Amino acid sequence: MSARFYIDPAGGAEVADAHRVNSEAEFLRLALDERPLLVQGDALSRWAKRFAAARGIPTQDVVPPMIRLQGLLPHLPLSDAQAALTRWPDLSQAGSAEELAQVVLGSSAAVGEPLHAAQWLLWWASAEAREAATEPLMRQLGSALAGRMSGQWRQVYEDTAEKGHKAATTLLQYWLRLEGDASGWPRPFPIVFPDDISGQFRASFVQATAARGLAVYRELRERQADPQVLALAGTAAGEWLRHHPGELGRDVLRELQDHLSKGLYDDLWATLPRPLPPMPPTEVAGWANWMTGAYLPYRSWEGADHAALRPHVRHFVETFLPLYAAALNGGAHAERLIWQRSAGLGSQPYVTLVAVCDGLHLLDLAILQRALTTHDTGRRLTLTGQDIVFGALPTITSRAKPALFRGVSPAHAGTQDPLGRHETREEMVAAALQEASPGSVVFWNISEPDVIYHKAESLDRARDEVTARLSVIAKRVLRLLTALPQGRPVQLVVTTDHGRLLRGSTRTATPPAGFTPEGRAAYGTWADIPTEGFRLEENLALLGRSRFGLAEDAAALFSDETFVDSAGRGGQVICPHGGLSPEEVLLPWVVYVRDLAFHLPVVTAEGEGRAEDVGTFTLTLTNPNSVPLTVERLGGSLGTQVTDWAAWIVPPQSQANISVTLASWPKSAVLSTLTLKVSVRAPQGTAQDVSVTMNLKSEELYTSTNDILGDLL
Repeated sequence: MSARFYIDPAGGAEVADAHRVNSEAEFLRLALDERPLLVQGDALSRWAKRFAAARGIPTQDVVPPMIRLQGLLPHLPLSDAQAALTRWPDLSQAGSAEELAQVVLGSSAAVGEPLHAAQWLLWWASAEAREAATEPLMRQLGSALAGRMSGQWRQVYEDTAEKGHKAATTLLQYWLRLEGDASGWPRPFPIVFPDDISGQFRASFVQATAARGLAVYRELRERQADPQVLALAGTAAGEWLRHHPGELGRDVLRELQDHLSKGLYDDLWATLPRPLPPMPPTEVAGWANWMTGAYLPYRSWEGADHAALRPHVRHFVETFLPLYAAALNGGAHAERLIWQRSAGLGSQPYVTLVAVCDGLHLLDLAILQRALTTHDTGRRLTLTGQDIVFGALPTITSRAKPALFRGVSPAHAGTQDPLGRHETREEMVAAALQEASPGSVVFWNISEPDVIYHKAESLDRARDEVTARLSVIAKRVLRLLTALPQGRPVQLVVTTDHGRLLRGSTRTATPPAGFTPEGRAAYGTWADIPTEGFRLEENLALLGRSRFGLAEDAAALFSDETFVDSAGRGGQVICPHGGLSPEEVLLPWVVYVRDLAFHLPVVTAEGEGRAEDVGTFTLTLTNPNSVPLTVERLGGSLGTQVTDWAAWIVPPQSQANISVTLASWPKSAVLSTLTLKVSVRAPQGTAQDVSVTMNLKSEELYTSTNDILGDLL
């Protein structure tokens, strides 16, 4: 039954839909009505309670917001309480110090969690903290919250209660690894910086970089500062390089690329000189560095002299084709054939998602990887392998993709079952992953960027649209992986079925007689195949089916031309494929493992007990990882005395504590000699021992001394 009389002895409370009564006459006139009454004043309130008790009328005591607030924060002056209620009217509804903090911060985060501590510090670092109407409340609130907790987070509230904005700035710098060793604080910082905080850091980095150049960013990277900090410092370094071009080089840009926006990266990249690359190495091990460090930067440059690259491409083809044929027939580098890589995934102890980005070349891969780094704020993915592999020849989707999906050469792809499910729709991929177990392979057939390149009106337009799409793909891949249950071993492979020529091309090449053109490839029958299985002509290579694992003979261009279509028509095409240029046949194979990175937790033990009696201490663990940690056992000389230990799980990016019982509390004399360790394990990881920082005290009934009369002399 709801109350009819709301009793407010102090006056000042408000109750929605209740009629305010503050005189005896008015109370008598309305007491027997049905409407709820707010009875105010001490004497009238006592009378109303007796009246209600005699007649069975339900009552409820109410407290004015001012009294409620001062009850929660008794040291908050009246004027400051009034100012705070004006600033945050919802404070009147709070029933605890924690709820007061949630109103001010606009958050439901629990006190004692990293998220709440981060929000608290960001509030104190903001301009709002220096407003006269807000600071007194937050200082008192900080003291109240600090008094209710121990351990790492107590300092956050205690220091800001004492020193306010200054303390918050110091603690933020520590947490973000701008200063000091913050190895025990969870990473990454659990909140995206609001605009005013980003602005403060940005201005600071711009000023520091103006004075010290790239050293600012390098020191922060060496310190392993928070990713948001590195992004701001990297941007400051990139803007500085605009005005100091003499300091810019490929190595410097490669150093900064993970923390530059796409626009700034491209602007800086465009200013770099592009020397003609050296001839390709004869050793396969050197091809990846040659491609990314010399060939592709020049090939993708607007000012490139593509005619000057013709000897490089021909030299590459002369080396590549016999090597490829030998690998296909069981020789050296067979492990680089893309279908051999995919065939081996089923024997690995992971659920494997293979993101097959149709037509992804190595420069696009770098963009996709930057997007993965940017969007992976929880640092769930760890790069475990990056290599180039040999695509199926010729590099035409209808021949190359079945080989990848089935783990066999194109000639046998029509007779083999797929290695795993292959889907084009994200929701179907998600369903397949949910059902998968270690050793399962799920292919996500992503039609972009190939569709974009084929439909583009210009090369610049294609690059812009592909870049934007790759960012979306990165988000979608991460969404799929993070949706899988924690503890399930998961890896991501990023690859493609074919690369593409990195320039515009014209349909001017005529296919060999009897061959049907398809892009930069053509298919037919070749009568006089030489022993080596191929023959180089001026602008193309003829490939024999048996030597190159094909269902039919083929011709593939290594000039920059494209074959006329089947009707003999010409025209312009953007970034076609099917040929033998390095960027068409050397494909990315990148492997990430989810939740592999592991940071040691910080563990403390605090307690006080009477020597030789039963006692307890509090074990506190701060888990900075994005996966739960299991404390399997205790070790060390103190840990062996604990007999009732059970496995303890601490959630990701959280702090938790547990009480530990000792049958016999140690004496003071031996406390300093004791050690305590915990054995912690991440999902799918090995157990690791972590030393515990101990703060234990012993109370003893009798204390021995060598000189019992010393205090009397």
